Amino acid sequence: MSRVALTTFAIAFLSGYAFAEDTPEVEETPVVTRIKSLKPKYTSTMTVEGYSGETELENFPVAVRISTANIPGFDYSNCDGEGDITFTDDEGNILPHEVEVWNTEGESVAWVSIPKLSTVVAEDKTTYTTFKMNWGHETKRDDTKATEVWSTATYNAVWHMADDFNYEVGQHDSSGNGFTASYATDSKVGIGTVSAIGKAFYLTRDKNTEAKCFTTPNLSSTIKMNWSAVTLSGWAYYKGYAATGQQHLFWVNTSSTGSYYWGLNTQGKTIRSKFGTKSGETIGAGLNPASGWFHWAIRITNKTKFEYFLNGTLLKEKTVDAKYASMSTSSEFWCGGTTGYIDECRFRNEDSSDDWIKAEYDSINNKQFVVASETIKNGYGLKIIVR
Repeated sequence: MSRVALTTFAIAFLSGYAFAEDTPEVEETPVVTRIKSLKPKYTSTMTVEGYSGETELENFPVAVRISTANIPGFDYSNCDGEGDITFTDDEGNILPHEVEVWNTEGESVAWVSIPKLSTVVAEDKTTYTTFKMNWGHETKRDDTKATEVWSTATYNAVWHMADDFNYEVGQHDSSGNGFTASYATDSKVGIGTVSAIGKAFYLTRDKNTEAKCFTTPNLSSTIKMNWSAVTLSGWAYYKGYAATGQQHLFWVNTSSTGSYYWGLNTQGKTIRSKFGTKSGETIGAGLNPASGWFHWAIRITNKTKFEYFLNGTLLKEKTVDAKYASMSTSSEFWCGGTTGYIDECRFRNEDSSDDWIKAEYDSINNKQFVVASETIKNGYGLKIIVR
């Protein structure tokens, strides 16, 4: 009886591929080319469908909402804490990210720096920016480069507001500049249950006075803002409004006497700009500040041109004397003098484009700004040898 030779063979599984031992390896998919050493077990492709701008935005921070509802196939039980999350571009390069909220009982939030955010509309299709979220790593990455999310986007100060609330220590600055903002003692503050994203900073102020509920001293020397090209932005939700008098959202003093300052406040059912002792000008007519969250942004160019945006739309332009934006080392930024919530306050050392400001608004307001694909199991570590 002839002897039958049994051919030795091996079966190996890598990202869903099977091949014989002597067969050349199948080229790995881009997601594992540069993140291979971390060996993530799970990957979901993220598509930025909510960006509709006409220009390309560089190093734009997008909010990724992490939950079983938002990411098909995601399960917190397969993720070893917030340190087990990484993000990569389509070529496998790891992207800086900051986890603002980690909530295994619901929705977590991570900010991810996207090198180039754009939308290309061709004759037959629309192409959106994509990136990937990975978890279940065999090797953990210690440094998420969280501050780079904001520094590469030229933000000089970023306060997520009450997500790490500590009355004595103050509000953490995520930009990496170490600019901790202080809580004043003349107002009741706390963590709000209502928020634009994550948690919010809650203010209770019964008087129509300019109380310093949240302060950031020495703007010019500490934050080092270039007041010839600056954008300030944030979210607010008034629980009420002043029928008479004013309730300030924020203001900036540019002199120790208080003669020169500018800011935003409410009076009646309007949002108003304010410069010094002059009467404010309505910029949001018909907008009831107590109706819900709104996004505000002020773009300053050449210290004289102030442009006001509400919910991503330019509503008002005003040219003023440069003394209003001539910051001294004693200048302060104040939030307060109202009853309600504030969230996601940012200073950017750029006169942000219209597309950038609109994307800032949409990235939080539109929960489908980033859409996740079905989770793929990568199959790292699984190898079967049969002889």
